[in-house]
Amino acid sequence: MQVRLLFFGPMAEQLGTRERTMVLEAASSGSGVITVATLLRELKLPQPQWQFEKTFLVAVNQDFAGLTTALAENDEVAFLPPMSGGSQEADRVFVALTRTPLDRLALEQRVQSPRAGALVTFDGVVRDHSRMPGENGPTSTLYLDYDGYEAMALKLMRAIGEEALEMFSVHAIALAHRLGRLEIGESSVIVAVSSAHRAPAFEACRYAIDTLKTSVPIWKKEYFEGGAVWVEGELGKSLGAKES
Repeated sequence: MQVRLLFFGPMAEQLGTRERTMVLEAASSGSGVITVATLLRELKLPQPQWQFEKTFLVAVNQDFAGLTTALAENDEVAFLPPMSGGSQEADRVFVALTRTPLDRLALEQRVQSPRAGALVTFDGVVRDHSRMPGENGPTSTLYLDYDGYEAMALKLMRAIGEEALEMFSVHAIALAHRLGRLEIGESSVIVAVSSAHRAPAFEACRYAIDTLKTSVPIWKKEYFEGGAVWVEGELGKSLGAKES
């Protein structure tokens, strides 16, 4: 059985590839059923850098997967390191990934309505410094580079938007994220929410950006004088893995 493997961010960089195919034999699984656990045994990722559910998650056909998830011929298996924190449109949820500058006004206009008395926007901007691991003071940032598993990222961004609509009774929400190289002062992510009153809009906006940063497969690499580093965040534990 052949499966397609996808790697992103620091995993792709360390392994020297973003994509490869792998052939798995049912006999290697013991039970005859080929699972994610079978794949991980055969793949032999570098240890201890990469450990399942400690330093990376797995998605099968754009859904989070567990060790017992069964694999089938030509499945797409993505390896997702911690998330750093095309378009798709519906009446009340808009999500987008783009390699061109984000247009905050256009996103706000997408969610505005005569029914909405409040509009709350979060605009995440690239700053000129950060605190690197092991450093006592801030390090000057030159620019950022974002990588993403785009199809799955859009799917999960839409799910976050739909959850926000239901949880906070807001009118509409837009979530947009940049990919590629971003300069200091550019917007990396924007969330815009409209609602009848301000409190639900504030709550939904914070929920959306916090969940996006930990659950959507987008990774950030920070460049500074003398080097670069992938910014580690958290694994997307809030979205359950599917078992079979």
